[in-house]
This record gives sequence, C-alpha cells and structure tokens, in this order.
Amino acid sequence: MRQVRPKTEGWQQKKDADGKPLLQFASPKRGKPPVHLADLTPDERVALVREAMLAGRMSEAATLLPPALVDQYGVAGTPEECAAAIGAQRANFDLFMLPMNDEATCEAHIDTCAGILNS
Repeated sequence: MRQVRPKTEGWQQKKDADGKPLLQFASPKRGKPPVHLADLTPDERVALVREAMLAGRMSEAATLLPPALVDQYGVAGTPEECAAAIGAQRANFDLFMLPMNDEATCEAHIDTCAGILNS
C-alpha cells in the first residue's frame, strides 16, 4: 500500500527548519467583524447615511434608513400636500437632495423646491 499525503488547497503549510509541517490548532485572526446597525447610536447611523449619500451610494443609504424614519420623512401626495410636508420638516434638513430626471424641467423643479424651503 502506498501512503497518500494530504495537500493544502488555497494556502501554504508552514514548515520548520527541517521541512516538517508545523501544527496550527488556532484559526488565523481575520480582523474585526462588520459593524451591525443595531450596535450604532442614532448619530453614528446618521453619519453613515450622510457619508453614503454624499458619495452617491443611494442604494446603500436606503438600506441604512429604518422604516420608521422613512415613514416620518417620506413625502407623497398632491403637490400642495408635498409642499406642506416638506415645509413642515424644513428645520430638520441639513442635506436636501432633489431627483433630477428631466433636464428640461429641472430648473423649474429647483425653483419650486427653493420656494417651499424659503417660505
């Protein structure tokens, strides 16, 4: 019978001066685990959302927002209802982003939003 030696896959076995494999019983350290959102304070969560939005990572920012916050600050309805909802939250804005999907109407859109926030 022939003895078969196991081979390493995807890593190199450490060896001593004589070429014999060193035994390693502890798993290697892989760094810190990712931060869980439940472990963050509200201010830390806001900072993460702001950082993601300013970097243009909107889908990441959306995953960081809790549903209650979306319900509180979400705006929907007629133009008058939306204007009233945005105006009521004006004091809470330090960053206000406007979706600009149509270049032809974006100037009017900006003027309308500026009128709501300045009133």
